[in-house]
Amino acid sequence: MKTTGVDYEKKIVNCYNEKNFNKHTVEVCNAASFLLEQFPNGKAIHRSEIKLKGLGGEIKADLWIVLKTEQWIGISVKKSGAVRLSTAEGNRTAKIFKKVASSLSPARQSLLEEVADMVGDLPNNMVSAHNIEKARIRKPKKFATALDYDAWFEHDREPVNERLKEVLSDMEIRKAIVEEMLTGRRDFAGTVGVAEYILTPKYFQHIDEKYVQSVAERVKIDVRGKSRGGISSACVMLDINI
Repeated sequence: MKTTGVDYEKKIVNCYNEKNFNKHTVEVCNAASFLLEQFPNGKAIHRSEIKLKGLGGEIKADLWIVLKTEQWIGISVKKSGAVRLSTAEGNRTAKIFKKVASSLSPARQSLLEEVADMVGDLPNNMVSAHNIEKARIRKPKKFATALDYDAWFEHDREPVNERLKEVLSDMEIRKAIVEEMLTGRRDFAGTVGVAEYILTPKYFQHIDEKYVQSVAERVKIDVRGKSRGGISSACVMLDINI
């Protein structure tokens, strides 16, 4: 059976802790081996094993290596292939953008705050024509007031998308956004929610300036909808291939 998402992360934790490489796929074993090479004497803990009171579900660390010094090292886990760095709704993304903006020069701060305001106004209750019946059954209250997703996508999405891409063509702004979406260093400062490393079946890498630069140069940014239960929310998507 194909291993995806949370299951993949948990198997890495198990393989690292138990060193039972014969029970796991090559991808899981590769990832666990990278961890053991860097941290041979730690303990791996998955995010599902601890309470994340007050942090919400958008933290960047998927697991932690806990050292004897009681230091918790946050690690973001990604599979090979297409990876999405962010799928937060407009209002949540706008708050992150504004935190990032405060670290930039005044001119860049102003530009990013302008885009944040646009993103913050993105609708979060829409329904497309092909999801009408699903939304009516699963989310009847939201469906009653939902906007037309297809009309939004055709008429309202592109101006926001174009302005977002224009502002994020500035590499300093782009790098600041990418770093935050990778690590959560501002949003989750002082908590276990921060990811300092990224782990894939191909490499284990500290998320430093050089890594952020390489991701920023390749990341694709787009505004589009994310559907749950037939109801669509407009989100800023940051996608990259690992």
